[in-house]
Amino acid sequence: MVAMKNINILLRTSYVDEYTIVEALKILGSERVVFGSDFPSNKPMYELEKVRRLRWVYPGLVKDEDLKMILGENVARVLNIKR
Repeated sequence: MVAMKNINILLRTSYVDEYTIVEALKILGSERVVFGSDFPSNKPMYELEKVRRLRWVYPGLVKDEDLKMILGENVARVLNIKR
């Protein structure tokens, strides 16, 4: 609810299930979701595979471009990192 009302808030993918990530993508768009692993308390490879699986678990809803944004382009944009 807070992210819906405040455009400067991004949501991270760690510690939530695939369904929650897809709902965030549908409501906010892929430009407002960023990859997170919460390392060292969580395993980064598990979190990365969870995000990568979204294409197959939710075919048609999650595109390769969405994954590119989630897995790095959004953070680069926020931090003003030129790619």
